[in-house]
Amino acid sequence: MTDYTEGPWAQGRVLMTSTTIRWTAEQIAAENEREHRGVYAHFSPSDEGRSRVLVATCRRPDDAVLCAAAPTMHQALLLAKRLFNEALPKFNWAASALDANAIDLLNQVPRAVQEALEKAQGL
Repeated sequence: MTDYTEGPWAQGRVLMTSTTIRWTAEQIAAENEREHRGVYAHFSPSDEGRSRVLVATCRRPDDAVLCAAAPTMHQALLLAKRLFNEALPKFNWAASALDANAIDLLNQVPRAVQEALEKAQGL
């Protein structure tokens, strides 16, 4: 198993602190632009972000949103894999009222989840 930085992760943002409260709107906007490209773990507003750990710096803020969601998506994929492993073998295909499209998805999605998990593990 790959050793990930423990989540949750969050996209960076400027907090209103005793320092930043004195900044101009232009300074805040410029710093927010930089902050919005960062992804941080262990972020806590209660310590004004001092405990945060930089996980990644992205080229665009939208990329940082996606990166920040990675730990949550990884956990969802692990749950989906468990569901597939436990439920699909017990599924009664012959008695199912599912149409061909639904059955096709039941065949494709477990494979896609497994591929995504392997990619997350660097395989």
